[in-house]
Amino acid sequence: MLIITNNRFDLQSTVDVLNHDKLLPDLLEAIEDYIINSKVEAVINGVRTHVMHVSGFAQTHHLNLAKYLNSHVLHGYSARANMAKGHFANFPLLHYWLEIENMILDIAIRQFIGKPIDFPELMIPLLERHCFISDNEQNFIYRQYRKIR
Repeated sequence: MLIITNNRFDLQSTVDVLNHDKLLPDLLEAIEDYIINSKVEAVINGVRTHVMHVSGFAQTHHLNLAKYLNSHVLHGYSARANMAKGHFANFPLLHYWLEIENMILDIAIRQFIGKPIDFPELMIPLLERHCFISDNEQNFIYRQYRKIR
C-alpha cells in the first residue's frame, strides 16, 4: 500500500536502465501521476488518509498503468507497455508487471518482503522499494522474473 499525503508520496524506485534512459523521467512522472489518480480514501490508525492498494490489485493496476503509459508517455514511440504475468524468484503465486520492449516495470515488487523466496539476504532491502524498473538483463532482480503465457 502506498500512503499519499497531500497528493505527495515517496515513490522509492530501484532503477537499472541502460537503453531507455531518455524515457525514464517521463515514465517516473507518469507512474506518480497514475498513483495519485488511483488513490482512495482510507482510515489508518483513526486518521483519514489516501492510499493506493497494490497487493491484491496488481493485475488491475498494471493493466491500467500500461494503458496510461501508452497514452501519456509512449504515444510517440513504437514501444508499447504490455502487462506480463509469471513468477518472481521461486514464489509460487502468479505475479504481474509491465514490459516495454525488454524493460521490466513493476509497481508491486514490495509484496515479496517477508515471503518465502530464494533471495540473498543482502538484496532484500531492494525489495522494500515501491517500484522496480530495469532493462539490464544482467541485473539479479531482472533475472528473477519468469514470464508465462
